[in-house]
Amino acid sequence: MTSCLYGFYKDGTYKVTYHHCDSYPSGFGRDVAAFIRENSMEELNALWDTMKSTDRKSFPTEEEVLEIESHGLHCHDCGELLKWGDIDPYNGGYLEYYTSYNFMCDYRAWLGKTDWIYIIDLDRGRFLAYDHRPDRPDTGDWEQQYRIRADHPLDSIPKDWYKEL
Repeated sequence: MTSCLYGFYKDGTYKVTYHHCDSYPSGFGRDVAAFIRENSMEELNALWDTMKSTDRKSFPTEEEVLEIESHGLHCHDCGELLKWGDIDPYNGGYLEYYTSYNFMCDYRAWLGKTDWIYIIDLDRGRFLAYDHRPDRPDTGDWEQQYRIRADHPLDSIPKDWYKEL
């Protein structure tokens, strides 16, 4: 099972969440690139502007529960309110939700702990794919533990970009 973090970078801030399986470039990485191609730079920036990054260990407010449930997602299990990290689509990584769903569970604490990272860099207009370097010790600086494997302009990501890795 291959995991990743994916999300956005803008103005010195990451908004990233977790995807738990099939996160290879030819799997979920391809889905991230397709999501970028389907949305203009203006739409991606608007998405960033409306996206609320939530603490995976906290609970949604009553107002947030109503918003979540309006998208057909469940906030309760056996009558108990779930924490943000346990509410889909966060652990499933369903990108299509983010065009109308304004919450992204914050998994920045997992930087350095997944196999891949896919970043939509809105400052530079780039799509970046990083892979984990297991030969590097966990120093707390995730950029030392990963290497860039792909770097493409957001408006011209090759359809088969992952084949060049």
